[in-house]
Amino acid sequence: MKREPSPPIPHDRTPPEATAPETAATEAAPADPAPGRRPRRPRLRRRLAAGLAGVLALAVGGTAGLLWFAAGRLVRPMDDTPLNTYIVASAPGTVTLPATADSRYPGTFGLIWQDKETDRRHHGTLGPVLASDDDTVTRELTADTLPAPRAEAKVIVTVWNSDPGRALGLDHQDVTYPGELGPMPAWFLPGTGTTWVIQVHGLGAGRAAGLRTMSQLHDLGHPVFDITYRNDPGAPRDSSNTRHFGDTEWRDLDAVVLDSPALDYRATLDTIVGGLGLPAPVAALQAGILGLRSDVDLDDIDALAANRRTGGPQQPVLLFHGTGDTVVPYATSAEFARDWPDKVRLVTVEGASHTGAWNADPIAYAEELAAFLARHT
Repeated sequence: MKREPSPPIPHDRTPPEATAPETAATEAAPADPAPGRRPRRPRLRRRLAAGLAGVLALAVGGTAGLLWFAAGRLVRPMDDTPLNTYIVASAPGTVTLPATADSRYPGTFGLIWQDKETDRRHHGTLGPVLASDDDTVTRELTADTLPAPRAEAKVIVTVWNSDPGRALGLDHQDVTYPGELGPMPAWFLPGTGTTWVIQVHGLGAGRAAGLRTMSQLHDLGHPVFDITYRNDPGAPRDSSNTRHFGDTEWRDLDAVVLDSPALDYRATLDTIVGGLGLPAPVAALQAGILGLRSDVDLDDIDALAANRRTGGPQQPVLLFHGTGDTVVPYATSAEFARDWPDKVRLVTVEGASHTGAWNADPIAYAEELAAFLARHT
């Protein structure tokens, strides 16, 4: 873990004075083609043009349709996490996966897989790499059931998928707190200190994402409040039942420790589109579609620009980000830290994936978090 200081398009119109005069009636007309013969080249050109126009229309329509579908996935209250790998083999305490950047990366991660017979998804915890070659990686696996070979799977950053008691043995309370739309569910862990830590999650995640740091915070004596917000499962829904990328959700929370934050959603879309090998204009089109589906102008939730307008964050910020993030560009966090070096401490984690800083090095993460809390609480 590396630590750093903190024109419009003119109308194609011909002016009236430039209009060609009507042809005089006495002007010789072009000779007609020979009887029985038709001019082929103009007709061929027209056919080719029509064909190309049709192909282009299909391509544009198909692309727009795919982007509309993709935007729909992004604005769902919870992501169903598309699976992108499979189980090669498993045994008690171990699992073998195809060799990929995700399966090879050291640290502690979650593993989800889908049972083909029941269509149910299971969750386990991936531990250290035990063996690897050019084709496969074998890691420790803690799970209630073994995954079957060829089951679809995915390595994820959410290590546990339960509550604080079952996952960590921590006494907690299932509580609610008042929100604009009604009671909001939360987990509360009492503590000996007076400074509360409010934990929140990102797109596609849930409260269980906060379990990664909960034991440490509890040991430090902080009361911990791990919350939901509108449109989460079990929480009140607004009329849209879609994500608004913080444009409305901010009223349900406020935070100062950030992990892989989407400070500029247009830059985030550029990163996602680029990672898929699609041309850059697709990102602009996707941004427009996403705005339509979520009823949010992405410029209104540009945190980088907003902070420059308002003079920067009003509170100290601890910011974790991995250089291997293929969802939210690391460069935006680096830019945020450069803008406000007196307010923002950026902790760079080489090679870590999106929100994977803790998974890559829990000890170093804990040290930074503890030092930040000690300075500002």
